Amino acid sequence: MLKVSVFAVSFLMSVHCDNLIMVQPVWRHGDRSPTTTFPNDPNQESAWPLGWGQLTPIGMDQQVFLGNALYEEYVVKNKFLSTSLSFNEMYIRSTDVNRTLISAYCNLIGMYYNRTKAVVDEDYPANPRWPPYLVPFPVHTIAKDRDYIGSPLAPDCPRRDWLFEMSQRAPEFVKLGDDNQKFLQELSEICGETIDLIKLWDIRDAILVERLHNKPTIINDTMYAQMAVIDDQVANYEDGLGLSPVDGIDFAVEVPKVKGGGLLWSILDHFDLKLFCLESNNSVMPQCEWMNNLKYFAYSAHETTLTALMAAMDAKQRIIPFGYPTYAACLVFELWNTTSGPAIRVLFRRNSTADFEEVTHFINGCVNLSNNKCPYQRMHQSAETFYPGDVETLCKDVTSTSTDMRHQSTTAYPPIPTTSGALAVFQSPVNYSISTNSNDQRRPGSISITCIFSIYHAFIVEKILSGRVLHCPHCRCVV
Repeated sequence: MLKVSVFAVSFLMSVHCDNLIMVQPVWRHGDRSPTTTFPNDPNQESAWPLGWGQLTPIGMDQQVFLGNALYEEYVVKNKFLSTSLSFNEMYIRSTDVNRTLISAYCNLIGMYYNRTKAVVDEDYPANPRWPPYLVPFPVHTIAKDRDYIGSPLAPDCPRRDWLFEMSQRAPEFVKLGDDNQKFLQELSEICGETIDLIKLWDIRDAILVERLHNKPTIINDTMYAQMAVIDDQVANYEDGLGLSPVDGIDFAVEVPKVKGGGLLWSILDHFDLKLFCLESNNSVMPQCEWMNNLKYFAYSAHETTLTALMAAMDAKQRIIPFGYPTYAACLVFELWNTTSGPAIRVLFRRNSTADFEEVTHFINGCVNLSNNKCPYQRMHQSAETFYPGDVETLCKDVTSTSTDMRHQSTTAYPPIPTTSGALAVFQSPVNYSISTNSNDQRRPGSISITCIFSIYHAFIVEKILSGRVLHCPHCRCVV
């Protein structure tokens, strides 16, 4: 443990026009086979050539379409990314699931395969079995039981499970079950097993996929429609939305914080570090070696990842009022440097063929926007409510009805002068305890000195507040 005093930090970016600095897409995998089904379903696992939960050729195609759309948006339209693959510009992270990993590869094919003439023996081997012009690109992952960023349901998280148990006592949840008890009983008889509100998703999902693939099903259209309405409401409840408090628990805060807060703050951490490294005096620092050239950090994940993230943005019900996003849906976060300082723009693509639509204005606090961009300070302020600290530690807390990680106001991010870009100056000494942590999930490696520099990074983005865990790509710093 190392004690460090930081006395002053300054950050200055001069900008004369709006410039795109970094892009972070989060997408759902493409079409897949069901993950399971019910006993009386005529379509058991043998009906699916690749088995349960695997990306289908339709899903592969959907991701190619999405990749092409991202190429058109950020290579052709914005002229932001290079016209050919650049290992320094892009970083792709996937959950450790076949369908998300393969979706990431398909997405990259849609973006860059055969866009420019790759050179044999320089970009790919001359082996006759190698697909011509295919240049492989790495996709990174982390074990499911440690992925508190991309897999809101995968790691062991007692707090998440406890909150869900408590949410089922909310009057809205109870009423939904009571109102549909007869329907669930009828459905149970048809399916050959007991179906409750929680199990309903498995049945609805299996039937949805079977219908998409023109397979026979024993659930008629009327029952399926009713099932979908009920399950869409349950999906919101599972994200803590639309529920009255129970024992003082604000589910709309506590559930998104533990399920989606980690990803939201991972995205913001990347943006924070990018802004820090853009300052010329900081670009030579160790943690900026990776960030200096990085423009694109993508997450290949699940429908639950997207809804948890939207809930942590306090925007889910305004973007998708009920239920989950469809296959290959994509939420894109853009960081801009504008004449008024750093700003965020958020786009959403509802499916593999839809256009990108503006959703920045749905974020709490992002109103009266200029050029559809939200001042970065506002985004940070909105995200404060859902700051989870260390998610793995938070997950162990099954007693606190409220886990307010927010801190008192700070002068770390004063009003931004429009003539000279973003400027922040700090004069008071602050003491920090710094420790490395091998469980950081964003970037491998562990260098103690790097945490010293992350303190400077933290100053820039309103994170020098008592009691907060500060993340950097290589270590963890505790105030």
